[in-house]
Amino acid sequence: MTQALRPLTLLACLTAVLALGPATHAQSPAPPARGPMTLTGPLTVAAVGDSIALRPLHVYEQQPAFAAVRDLIRHATVGFTNFEFTVFDLHRFRPTPQAENGGLAVYAGPEQAKELQWMGFNMVSRANNHATDLGVEGMEETDQILDSIGLVHAGTGATLGDARAPAYLQTPEGRVALISTASTFTPMSRAGATRFDMKGRPGVNALRTTRTIDLEPAAFDALKAAVAKMDIQPPPKPFTDTEMAAFGEHFKKGTADRIEIDADERDVQDILAQVRSARREADFVYVVIHAHEPSNQSETPPDFLPGFAHACIDAGADLFITHGPHQLRGVEIYKGKPIFYSLGNFIFQYQTLDRLSADDYEKDKLDMYRATVGDFFDDVIRNRKGLGFTEDVWWESAVAVVKFDHNELQSVELHPIDLGADLPPSQRGTPRIAAPALAKTIVDRIIRLSAPFGTRVRDVNGVAVVDLTPPGRPESPAPR
Repeated sequence: MTQALRPLTLLACLTAVLALGPATHAQSPAPPARGPMTLTGPLTVAAVGDSIALRPLHVYEQQPAFAAVRDLIRHATVGFTNFEFTVFDLHRFRPTPQAENGGLAVYAGPEQAKELQWMGFNMVSRANNHATDLGVEGMEETDQILDSIGLVHAGTGATLGDARAPAYLQTPEGRVALISTASTFTPMSRAGATRFDMKGRPGVNALRTTRTIDLEPAAFDALKAAVAKMDIQPPPKPFTDTEMAAFGEHFKKGTADRIEIDADERDVQDILAQVRSARREADFVYVVIHAHEPSNQSETPPDFLPGFAHACIDAGADLFITHGPHQLRGVEIYKGKPIFYSLGNFIFQYQTLDRLSADDYEKDKLDMYRATVGDFFDDVIRNRKGLGFTEDVWWESAVAVVKFDHNELQSVELHPIDLGADLPPSQRGTPRIAAPALAKTIVDRIIRLSAPFGTRVRDVNGVAVVDLTPPGRPESPAPR
């Protein structure tokens, strides 16, 4: 995606380049996988996106639209979601809200982890930008609570080795491996490796990225000249005829105005090594990533993500799932394996937090001593700030149901769900099967966003069904 720049002023340059979309960037191919799936029977994965579950869910079990969503998850062999909040017992554990967080410090009591388990989830990812909202202490407390109830999780740990390691679920059909990583994370949350002379650092399994802004020659020269006039000390480096760093960004003189996002090759190779190891240790392997890039507003994935997803499948993954941007993105079938570029939100109850940190009120320019939680969210929604999520797209999503049999992909369905955009905050954010009119809107969106990946999707009775017929052959009948 490109956008013309008018190199008239420094402000104009910065405003334009920071709004640019991403450019396509190739990813290095991974070594071939070692062995296929070795399942002993049919296996179904019910996968959803982000869950911020702050209120009870079981109270809705008599509502047919909610029960239908629950049953999709319960009837699957593997129920997966991204666990994007902290849980702890406030009466005995008081973690500290961090200056760095994922936007808000989102947390709930331990019972909310059990609510997700009650829904049918048995595997969750923990590598995301909210994992350390309440410090590594909150992260570790959450992981311990998940361990205590038997909810399998991956993506965080006491060291980088722990955070990168696969987590395993034993099922009658075979052993299932989950590898969880995040390209969107707070800097302080990145786990560190252990050396012989220094212990490792607790945190998330981070996939680091770098961003480069390519500018047309006139725009680059104007920006460079403006920076030079500022007499910044020490001078930004590197600062050459074709490259410079300024304002926390890396600029290059190019032939078009665009932003490139590249994955750190060391992180990529280390994660792929875990995929190859899991392939040898499990019968079914899937990889998930928390990636808000290039922005929540983008309907397309960042530059590096398709290449990384392909590399994971080449290394032995049977399924690849993205979450993070809070809205649906397209679906790709690569070498007979599904790739979901975002499954959007599943439980999005962040507007019913009981407490907020003083930092939250201060950065929203509210009285940190007298303002209430209600005042905060009223202000966020009224002024359409980033945390308001006022557009319907944030509240319309899908449950992906993927079926495998005889070690081959049999079907991919996405069942539209409605999180209640029009409901008051006290009720908004709980998933229910979408009514027919909304279901058609969601299915049409999935069809449109999947087409650029060469994926054919059909609307079958209000469900988005991926056609797995090889190109050039007649479409297969709809699965029953």
